[in-house]
Amino acid sequence: MKRYLLFAGEDYYPDGGAKDLEGDFDTIDEAVNALDHEDYRDCWAHVFDLTTKKIVKHHSRGVWQDERF
Repeated sequence: MKRYLLFAGEDYYPDGGAKDLEGDFDTIDEAVNALDHEDYRDCWAHVFDLTTKKIVKHHSRGVWQDERF
């Protein structure tokens, strides 16, 4: 299994949990670039690190930001 998981969904149709899993990736950049910006223009997204067990990036209203936990 790869280190990073990408979860994403449209703001007005949140399923939550595993239903929102979009894929697994080796790097944060691969996960960020995998989000199809046309399909997810108005979406939320999280990149989850399986090693640290934390969200490392989040997307909201078209902008990616680093998590600061």
